[in-house]
Amino acid sequence: MAIPQLNELVTKFAADLQDAYRAQALESVQRALGGWVSSGRTSAPPARVTGGEIGNGRRPTTKKAGKRIRRNETDLLAVENRIVDYVRANPGQGAEQIKAALQLSKKDWTLPISRLVDARKVKAKGDKRSRVYSL
Repeated sequence: MAIPQLNELVTKFAADLQDAYRAQALESVQRALGGWVSSGRTSAPPARVTGGEIGNGRRPTTKKAGKRIRRNETDLLAVENRIVDYVRANPGQGAEQIKAALQLSKKDWTLPISRLVDARKVKAKGDKRSRVYSL
């Protein structure tokens, strides 16, 4: 036997909770985008902070990373050819050994090796760190 007042309270609670989640999500998005949201409590935006130190109420200054450099097809093919040549001369070695021998970083290694394996120019046996490469 349901109590009508209980049903009303549960419905009101669920609606209030949903409104609170929506307001929090909207504030988070606006904060991330650098804007402000009027939550109904205040009509003025929060004070903007600019570079400086934390102690004086300002956001700390940070160095921004440079723009990402995309490799063109020629660069990728050059790395792929180096990998194929090395694997041809040294079959059965793992990624760490190949990267060390060719002086490649992880980010320089990932795309070319995945393209070579997908194109079946290089065979990969094993999983994760035990994976070895051959032709």
